[in-house]
Amino acid sequence: MIKTVSLLILLCICLLTSGQQPFVLEVNFERAKTVDTVVLKIKTPGFVEVLTAVKKDKSISIEGLLKDPYGIGLLTTDGGNDSLFGEFIELRPGQNVIRLFNDPIQQDLRIDTSAWSPSMKAFNSYQRAIEPATDSLTKNWKQLTLLKIKHSPDSLRQLQDSIILAWRRKLLEAKTLFFRQHTDQYSALHLFDLHLLADNYARKKLGIDSLHRIFLQFSPSLRQTELGNYILLELQQLLAVGLENRAPDFKITTSDGTPFQLSEAKGSVVLLCFWDANCRSCIASFPILKNIAKQYGREELRMISVSIDARENTWQKALQQYQLTWPQALDFAKFRMKTGTSDQSLRQLYGVEYIPQYFLISKKGMIVYHSELSQDDETYSILQAS
Repeated sequence: MIKTVSLLILLCICLLTSGQQPFVLEVNFERAKTVDTVVLKIKTPGFVEVLTAVKKDKSISIEGLLKDPYGIGLLTTDGGNDSLFGEFIELRPGQNVIRLFNDPIQQDLRIDTSAWSPSMKAFNSYQRAIEPATDSLTKNWKQLTLLKIKHSPDSLRQLQDSIILAWRRKLLEAKTLFFRQHTDQYSALHLFDLHLLADNYARKKLGIDSLHRIFLQFSPSLRQTELGNYILLELQQLLAVGLENRAPDFKITTSDGTPFQLSEAKGSVVLLCFWDANCRSCIASFPILKNIAKQYGREELRMISVSIDARENTWQKALQQYQLTWPQALDFAKFRMKTGTSDQSLRQLYGVEYIPQYFLISKKGMIVYHSELSQDDETYSILQAS
């Protein structure tokens, strides 16, 4: 039975030259019996422009322009029992050929990797590097399943937590070692961005300074790519909002129409909270925040919560539902007011990649607490003690 297959390529390109360069992506499915058609979608506009897509008998040829000479794509299908899940591919200017086939042993759809470049083979190396940590989690979890009847729910949760913690430590060690050993491959830089820099646990345990030092071990030519520049900017922003640094100034209109500017709050301690309506951890922390708001007078502590919700009505409904009594703002351009030359969102300004995040800013405008860098627990005991 013929099935329609969509191929989604999420492109992350790095810049070596300023001009656009033509590319051709040919996806051959002669050996993939269930494939009928292929669609190339671009999730990150601006890096790639697709010009034409011509379907042939057992392949499709897609032509376009690459802004930059390197590209990492995520190839996936959605069209039936035989599916391709999250396979990375590399795009370069000129001809790119991808061959799909049905694996008779695994009975699923695969990419023929025999012609992969050394850069792409780094993806396989990465999987092998973290495999021991993943295997240890699977093994210990199976053992825990057998012990369920011998433990109370509380002791079982403690065992689960200890297994996950041990796995995270092993995984972080494996990741760190891998990136220090693959400093000359673009795909490793791509994985560093996805799997280490964006890892909350890695940020807490290693710290931004250590992540920055690992990044600096990559070759100069890789650090000067578009991806390298992007990562460097992200690291610089995270370093800029580190403890004992001056908090970036901002001005934003709150839900009641009142402007709030950080620099005008000098003389008061400020608690800046990032959240959104779909974040369970954010909602779980509301009783703690409400308690903090009750304990201190408005002049002693000024609180402001900034939502990163994608829709204004979602944010407004959440405000009505949870009855948050301190100033609330939405990180939309129409509510932000310039305090300098930057048009950055507050989320970008403070390097917020995930939520919730909390910043405590002293009367002198310095960051004295950050829920991530201060390594606070789930009850925010350090924040409450501050």
